[in-house]
Amino acid sequence: MEITLKDTLKKLRIEKGITQEALAKHLYISAQSVGKWERGEGYPDITLLPKIALFFDTTVDNLLGLQEARIQEKVEKYQKESSEFLMVGKCQEAYEIWEKAYSEFPNNETVKVQYMYMLEERYFAAFDETQKQEKFPLLISIAESLLSSTDINSRTSAIQTLCYTYFRKKDIEKAKEYANMSGTMVANREQLLGIILKGEEGEKQRQQNTFAYLDLFIESLMNRATRQTNTSIEEKIKIFEDCIEIIKKIFYKGDYGFFCVKMSLLHSWIAKEYAKLENKDKTLENLEKMAEYSIMFDTLQDSLHTSIFVDKLDFKREYVSTSNPRNNSLTAMDAINQECFNFIKKTPQCQEILQKLEKYAKYKSND
Repeated sequence: MEITLKDTLKKLRIEKGITQEALAKHLYISAQSVGKWERGEGYPDITLLPKIALFFDTTVDNLLGLQEARIQEKVEKYQKESSEFLMVGKCQEAYEIWEKAYSEFPNNETVKVQYMYMLEERYFAAFDETQKQEKFPLLISIAESLLSSTDINSRTSAIQTLCYTYFRKKDIEKAKEYANMSGTMVANREQLLGIILKGEEGEKQRQQNTFAYLDLFIESLMNRATRQTNTSIEEKIKIFEDCIEIIKKIFYKGDYGFFCVKMSLLHSWIAKEYAKLENKDKTLENLEKMAEYSIMFDTLQDSLHTSIFVDKLDFKREYVSTSNPRNNSLTAMDAINQECFNFIKKTPQCQEILQKLEKYAKYKSND
């Protein structure tokens, strides 16, 4: 457990508005001694600690940073437990961990960010309407409290949460207000790092940018196809197929990683459009591809990407967390059981696809 007296002492002294000399005079020591403590070049005599703590109206534990260290230790334990639950699809258990953590440490930023994530997932995936009414003020309150964070990632996450939450509550003006707050700060930060960093670190940053912007670009095209009411079936199919080709260009060695999920989803949407046209062959062809990418993702092991655009990035299953307790193969089976596919459900080809998926389909809690 690290002692952080130098940082705490300087912070308390500045907050109280006194000089090193004034503190030294109160303690009957030299100003040089206080300077050394604040530079981390030594510690006060143990007999001075209660007197310093009393002077700043705090505790010796707070002065030494021990209380904060204990909190951080416990928060890290909560993070580990939460990750273990999410790895096996036990989202409710993970949610309860952060609910408990927030009741204990409501001012800890890590706890607030993690609880906000879990609240948002539960809010849109699991809460009933009564729970949503109860939890909405809490979700908004936590997100708003993070807007003043000095950490850009916490602040950006809060803005996104506020934007999406108000959008789903159909308060479009509020959603736009928070969307406008985000500006381009994340893009600028990532772009600048990609420019200024050199060597391996710089190349990894540029590849991370490629990955992130590809995800954003594909998501934008998918939303264009699914949300515009005047988009024809043929136009939707073209957009989805173009998305697939763009992904294939980046991951040209077939090392799709997380993008297996996008590929599976895109093929399922293409299949739905062909089902509207009652095109049996194209519907089955795309359901077959949906199954292929679903199984690929569910059987994917930790690995390094090999395509040149992303070969500094890796895929790790521990990064996978979702509020859906089903794995991708089981989700794909659910998709095929939708009413729109009834006209091909009993064909040998469709039955073969379902049999392939069934070998890998499971609830994550059964891992």
